[in-house]
This record gives sequence, structure tokens and C-alpha cells, in this order.
Amino acid sequence: MRRSVSSLVYRANSQLICSHQPITALPGDDVILPCHLEPPISVSDETVEWTRPDLDPKYIHLHQDGRFIYKTQNPSYFQRTRLFVDELMTGNVSMKIFKVKVSDTGRYQCALPSLQKEASIQLIVTPQPLEMNLY
Repeated sequence: MRRSVSSLVYRANSQLICSHQPITALPGDDVILPCHLEPPISVSDETVEWTRPDLDPKYIHLHQDGRFIYKTQNPSYFQRTRLFVDELMTGNVSMKIFKVKVSDTGRYQCALPSLQKEASIQLIVTPQPLEMNLY
């Protein structure tokens, strides 16, 4: 694919932005880890990596060549993640995690290697608070 010089400059000036505030959830919730490029540019043809560097394997979701690469995924996230593939054209690289667990708590890294862009976001999954019965 051939890109113009102005397109390359525009891409180089884009920032990958994730929420600076931690995302909090209860076990069983579905959460979205918001992350996008500003100004928006299409990343439909780019590799999108979501990782947790403290895990082995570290890959939570790897989108490459227009598809999800499940072989590299950490098994504890099997069938629990997705990207908004239709929104990659507008720079939305947010990841949804279904039915979060307390063990999902941690720092997640989103990367677009070909653009040399990286950002991170914190997820905190707290055990459900105990209800107190007052008589």
C-alpha cells in the first residue's frame, strides 16, 4: 500500500490515548478498555496488540492481517476479548473483556508497532462487597 508524504506525517503525529483513570469493575462485569488515536486515522491494516507485560504469555488480544490471532493469546482470556473491528477505520482500538475476574486486575498495554505507538491503562476488578444485614 502506498501512502503520501502528508499521510505519513499525519500518521506520525497521531497520539495513542488510553484513559488516565483506572477502569473499575466487579467480577462478572463486561468492561471496555478505551483507547484511540487522536487525530483519528485508520488502523484497519495495522497490527493491534493488547498485552499484560506481567503475564506469560503476555498477549491478551492480537489483531494482525485483519484477523484475531488466537494462538498467542493468554489462555485465561480465551473467548473473553474482542476489538471493535468496524471502528479500526476511525482509530478506535478499544478492547472489550467479557466476564472479568479478580485475576484480570492489572496494567494493560495497547500497541501499534508499525506506528511506534503505545499506551497503557489500569483495570481494577474488586471482589463484590459483602452486604451487611442490619437488624
